[in-house]
Amino acid sequence: MENQKASQTLLLKSVGKAIRELGFRQNLSSQVFHRQTHFGKQSLHISFIPHKEDLDITADVAIRFDLLEEFLFDFLDTRFLSERDKKSTFSFGSELGRINGEGQMRWTIVSDSDVETESEKIVSCFKRIGLPYLEQYSDMCRIFDVIALLSRESELLNGVPEKQARNAVALAYLCNKGKETFELVVDRMTSYLTPIPNANIGEFNRVVEAISQKTMDQENVEGRVTNRSVASTINAKQC
Repeated sequence: MENQKASQTLLLKSVGKAIRELGFRQNLSSQVFHRQTHFGKQSLHISFIPHKEDLDITADVAIRFDLLEEFLFDFLDTRFLSERDKKSTFSFGSELGRINGEGQMRWTIVSDSDVETESEKIVSCFKRIGLPYLEQYSDMCRIFDVIALLSRESELLNGVPEKQARNAVALAYLCNKGKETFELVVDRMTSYLTPIPNANIGEFNRVVEAISQKTMDQENVEGRVTNRSVASTINAKQC
């Protein structure tokens, strides 16, 4: 197939035009369409798999929660990430076929005459599968209830074990689930990661330790505030 780059550009422009009315704006250089939200952003990402005779295409969707990403960046090694890179990370996501329970979906372009037809198919699947996913999982604390259970559904939110584990313990804190739930999730995620080769459990443990310390510091501050309030009440009664 000749000039695959031109075919890629044509397809991205066609998809972008079709989903613009939904609030998605395209970034041709990264093959991503973003929609800004009050909590961060949602995206549709297009991947190209070139072959000698044709061009295969896959699509995935993702959700970014600014609060969650920025919270975790305080505990992770981000020395090699620029500020722009940090704003480009996503919290959860999955490929359209995987969400639909049928394995990877692919569309194929053999010539430029296929671009319009294949782009229409991609947009149709995005609206039928991707958009409901983005809408269903755009509540951060609703997601916690899913990933904390390590269910089949949780795998659709994040296929990377260590990221899923980090997100679970971070959301336990951010969603105010309490110390008991936090410790339960830590134990569950530790058991989940331990048998997985190269799961980077050391980084997970550092995140857990940092959140635990943050919780202790917060409890100490609240304790001091309570003590001052009690003392003020006693002094007022004495007066």
